Amino acid sequence: MIEVYLKRHERRRIQQELREQQKRQGKEYPATFTLPNRKCTHKTTEEEQEATQAVTEEKLKVVHQLLPELLKKLSKIPDPRNPNKIKHQITVMMLYGILMFMFNLTSRRQANEELTGPQLLENLRALFPELVEMPHQDTLCRFLQKMDSDQIESRYIDLVRHLIRRKKFRHLLYKKRYFAAIDGTQKYVMKECWNERYLRRRIQGKDGEWEYYAYVLEAVLVFANGTVLHLMSEFLENSVELEVVENYEKWKQDCELKAFHRLALRLKHQFPKLPFTLLLDGLYANGQVMAVCCKNKWDFIIVLKDKSLPSVWDEAEGLMRLDTQKRMSPEAGVAGTAPKVPVGQWD
Repeated sequence: MIEVYLKRHERRRIQQELREQQKRQGKEYPATFTLPNRKCTHKTTEEEQEATQAVTEEKLKVVHQLLPELLKKLSKIPDPRNPNKIKHQITVMMLYGILMFMFNLTSRRQANEELTGPQLLENLRALFPELVEMPHQDTLCRFLQKMDSDQIESRYIDLVRHLIRRKKFRHLLYKKRYFAAIDGTQKYVMKECWNERYLRRRIQGKDGEWEYYAYVLEAVLVFANGTVLHLMSEFLENSVELEVVENYEKWKQDCELKAFHRLALRLKHQFPKLPFTLLLDGLYANGQVMAVCCKNKWDFIIVLKDKSLPSVWDEAEGLMRLDTQKRMSPEAGVAGTAPKVPVGQWD
């Protein structure tokens, strides 16, 4: 235990020295926010209930400020349903879908059980007096199947753009730049091909068998306090030419790099003057991605794993030795992390 304590004490001393050194060099890094490594501080159930009530009230303030404006924008989307058979307004349907994500519900049956109770309905009426009853999840599913999903995303981006114009995030930026993390994520895998646009891959160890999966490239805003705000999505999907290609080796599926270029075009179109700094992993360490960033006047930070692109690092280290003005000198990372090189600002 003494040895562990000494190691921890020594590590904190080194971190403090590094922060002081960075401060003398004029380098300012945003404060980091992590969860405390301690047990619950509440002594009684009353204290815990009061803390939960305070957190809930703060969340409701945000919901009360943003949700009505978002629902107002969503209500302007053309309703694809038969006007003679509409029972629930489009705002109620959208509210129901948003609540599913707010409460982290994983299935429609769970949403039917937990979002249709009388207590929740009474609480929601305090914010939305026009709410009569909650629809069934099957009704919401059929409604969304007929909706144009691009219209929903467009209204959401309008809200984000409105918040940016009103400088709601100005205290959460680093050097007045918006950090946007871009990465792909797999949503689900299936054995049957439900749609020709799904990506596919061979199952290891099973000759001739395939599995199909849905994959999406996400762009999110990352703020200095750790808050993450979804910005835009780009689905990876195969074209109909998959049906006519006989030799699979000659045909290339959609991939993250292809989707990145489509996403970059949309980002530049929706936010033409916003100062982005893209946060990317080692997959995007290539000239085409960097050229897109430079063309759009975006900074970028690409994190590489150890031993990734060794020839590139050898060349970079050689250039830094020749750079007498120290324009390409690496910036030391936070203690315990690898040094980072600001490649997005190289000449």
